[in-house]
Order: sequence, then structure tokens, then C-alpha cells
Amino acid sequence: MLNEELNDIRFEFVIGKDKADGIACELVAAGLVDPKDVSTIASNLQRLVDSQSQTTKDTSITFPLNSAIAPNETPSDVALIGYAAITIVD
Repeated sequence: MLNEELNDIRFEFVIGKDKADGIACELVAAGLVDPKDVSTIASNLQRLVDSQSQTTKDTSITFPLNSAIAPNETPSDVALIGYAAITIVD
């Protein structure tokens, strides 16, 4: 994240109307995510959306980011240091 803080970002995604890359670009434009992560966020968001048409639907995905972390930090998918998570909620 640009401000080094965790953000709970909520947005509506309408299948057939919204595009994952468009949402990712909007997050960058709003200063909520690093531009280095736009393609990673878009591809993982699309993967999560695509899973909704399968029998076993994923509701969450955690993935590594391309943006740098502070030298004194250790990447952690649990603490979301160097990682991001996307969750589908109703």
C-alpha cells in the first residue's frame, strides 16, 4: 500500500459490466494501491470472479504484491505484509 497501512476497500463489481483491470486502475487512481500492483490485483480479482461460475466457488484469495516492503519487514500472507487479499461478500 502506498501509505503502508492496511485498508479495507469495498466496491461493487457487476459481472458483465465491470472489468477487473478497470477496478484495479481505479484503485491506483484513488491512491489506494501502488501502480506496480495493478496487473497483479486485476488478474487475481478476475480469477476470483471467474471462480463464481464453478461448482466450488472461492470467496477469498490472498496473493503476493509486486510493490516493495520496508527493509525491516518480513513478507507475511497472514499479516498482509507484501500481500493483499480480496474477499467476495454479499
